[in-house]
Amino acid sequence: MGQKFKGVYNIYEEKLDLYTPSKQLVTESVEFKDIQSPELENYINPSLAQKLREDIELIEGVYPEFDVETYLKGDIAPVFFGSALNNFGVKELLDCFIQIAPSPRPVQAIERVVDPEENNFTGFIFKIHANMDLNHRSCIAFVKICSGRFERNANYKHVRFNKMMRFSSPTAFMAQKKETVDEAFAGDIIGLPDTGNFKIGDTLTAGEELHFKGLPSFSLRCLSILKMRTH
Repeated sequence: MGQKFKGVYNIYEEKLDLYTPSKQLVTESVEFKDIQSPELENYINPSLAQKLREDIELIEGVYPEFDVETYLKGDIAPVFFGSALNNFGVKELLDCFIQIAPSPRPVQAIERVVDPEENNFTGFIFKIHANMDLNHRSCIAFVKICSGRFERNANYKHVRFNKMMRFSSPTAFMAQKKETVDEAFAGDIIGLPDTGNFKIGDTLTAGEELHFKGLPSFSLRCLSILKMRTH
């Protein structure tokens, strides 16, 4: 903690990620299949090495070994330690998430269940965000791709409008950074410039008439709870 922070031991990958404050990132990763090895003291001082061994022994005695299938069922959640402010452990978290994250699942539409392995593109708008670019008064509609392959400049059906639309500037996001993408696949999230064409829940398809069920109205439910509590 604080100035005493030296790094993180990754139990899942059995490695020690070391941290140097001036560099603000994982400066060295050392594989330690056996943290009882005296080599551990070559990287952290003996008192910290002993504390780490005791902590790992306690964790292994209390918790079962991490099981990906149990995680995918939603029965457990892995815990990661790091600092987004210092950019320590962020890449490691994302790399691990890529390994253990579930693949895209079938999505229920009113007409049928859409399988992610289908060839034809389908997706729906789940969020609309205004003024993401402070230099332009624009909106971005976020699309969850449910099946198939989305291609830049291809024609897709806006089901509510019953018309074909073409998107020349689909974007992918990483924090505040965005880049134009030429293609995206089931499970991906892309942003489409919106000039007032979209509403939450709108469906885009390769031509099929589909209506996804959309998302629950969390904001309305929360508002109702707050009203009840104030009364």
